[in-house]
Amino acid sequence: MLYSIGRGCPELETSFSAGQGVGPESGTDASASDAGADPYIRNMKKNFDNWNKRKKEINDEQPNFYRARDIRWCSLGINIGFEQDGTSELYRRPVLVIKGFSRHVCLVVPLTTSTKENPYHLSVGMVADREAFAILSQIRLIDTKRLHDPLGILDQKKFEKIRKAIRDLI
Repeated sequence: MLYSIGRGCPELETSFSAGQGVGPESGTDASASDAGADPYIRNMKKNFDNWNKRKKEINDEQPNFYRARDIRWCSLGINIGFEQDGTSELYRRPVLVIKGFSRHVCLVVPLTTSTKENPYHLSVGMVADREAFAILSQIRLIDTKRLHDPLGILDQKKFEKIRKAIRDLI
């Protein structure tokens, strides 16, 4: 069970599904010459310049306080290949905080609304009124400056199930 902390964040209206969109709002840049290309390759053409501007702004911010089990908006940005991207002009995506290492870094798992039947996608329940899944294969260390508005706190039982699945994955 997820304990909701708040609503009203404009990004809640933005999809945070795993699918890669094409266009300026998704941070990707597909041209007409890509029309016949493989859709996976076409979607890999990303606009890193806008993300780099945003990343410089984030770097100037202060570290954010967090706790394990927090579900937070996180500026994941535009990444290489099939690494999970953030969405919208803010390049954000919900993440589950797995473990803190210091005031400055923590381990997170990105969340998605995309349903896949595989051992790397585990349900975390409802997040912002949408069924969400942890993408275990995308676990990563982040600077806490990337963390933003809280969305909720995952209940202990589901959190332990996800932690066990991560241990089993490694």
